[in-house]
Amino acid sequence: MSVRRLGQILALVIGILALPLPAAAQRPGSVPRIGYLILSPLADPPTAERQAFLRGLHELGYVVGRTIIVEYRSAAWNRELLSDLAAELVDGKVDVIVAVPGTIDAARQATKTIPIVFPGGSESSRRDDPAVSASAGGSGHRVAP
Repeated sequence: MSVRRLGQILALVIGILALPLPAAAQRPGSVPRIGYLILSPLADPPTAERQAFLRGLHELGYVVGRTIIVEYRSAAWNRELLSDLAAELVDGKVDVIVAVPGTIDAARQATKTIPIVFPGGSESSRRDDPAVSASAGGSGHRVAP
């Protein structure tokens, strides 16, 4: 995933977080929460893509852990874990899920109400077209390359 694409995802995530929620879903004084679902192991230090994502949040004035929370879930290359990890994010009531290629189907199966954003341009994201998701009651939002 390119840094440019990641910037586009970040812009979409922030745009979704800025939308007003229905009164029943609003949490007064709550900090927005992003679920970040990945197939690869979570690297420390962060990968270039994750660094760009975090830098983008910072440039928009967010402080991770204070003004925004990012809940990471990594399958560490074990695809069998993806459904459970996506369900954890949904159960944790994140406001939006960032799903990278390889995790999109699991995110979609876990929720029909939480917005899901993912990069466009990959085979996975072409197959997982958001128009199809929207017509089936889903919530996918592809970010074009």
